[in-house]
Amino acid sequence: MTTTISRRGRPKGSGIDDRIWLRELSHLLRIQPDRTPTGAIKALGVTDPSTIRRLRDKHKRLQVEA
Repeated sequence: MTTTISRRGRPKGSGIDDRIWLRELSHLLRIQPDRTPTGAIKALGVTDPSTIRRLRDKHKRLQVEA
């Protein structure tokens, strides 16, 4: 008999594949290092605040892991 403990709150991760956006973001930041991640995301044409936050957080997480 398996017992699973249900967690409280929202589950971690959105499950959305952002590899293309993150690749474009890192390329833009590489060629323009004075730009902030949020500014670079907006320069890519993303306007939704939730998407901006998600991409910024994923980019930061990838930078810490590398």
